[in-house]
Amino acid sequence: MKLVLLGFLRKTKFALENETFIRQIFLTELNCMKELFREQDTTLVSYYKAVLEDHEIPTMIRNEYLTASGLTEIPIPEFFPALCVLNDEDYTKAVVIIRERLITNQKNADTEITCVSCGETSPGNFETCWSCGDSLRGTWVS
Repeated sequence: MKLVLLGFLRKTKFALENETFIRQIFLTELNCMKELFREQDTTLVSYYKAVLEDHEIPTMIRNEYLTASGLTEIPIPEFFPALCVLNDEDYTKAVVIIRERLITNQKNADTEITCVSCGETSPGNFETCWSCGDSLRGTWVS
């Protein structure tokens, strides 16, 4: 039944415009994905999604579109955006990557880096200058 419905939805305009939503429904029902964490701040969840996808780990954000409805203003964690890995075998690798990034971000947050290009200072956990957008890697800490 699900496969017939999925085949039908693939051919409709709704399916083309809402592919992420449909994938989320079917993957949740089939339990083919694992949740890494949920957070009320959508930008933080999106940041870690980008980090994992840079490491070629396919992810999705469950409840991503509830923020527009205002439901995330209600402090009920079930409505918060949740970052999930799509393949169970990527779960352990994803946890390690997120832990490493958290440790690095916390360790460098109190230092400041001066941008070689524009001279502005940025927090030590930034990878690019907030002012000019140039890379801060290999820059001296102030």
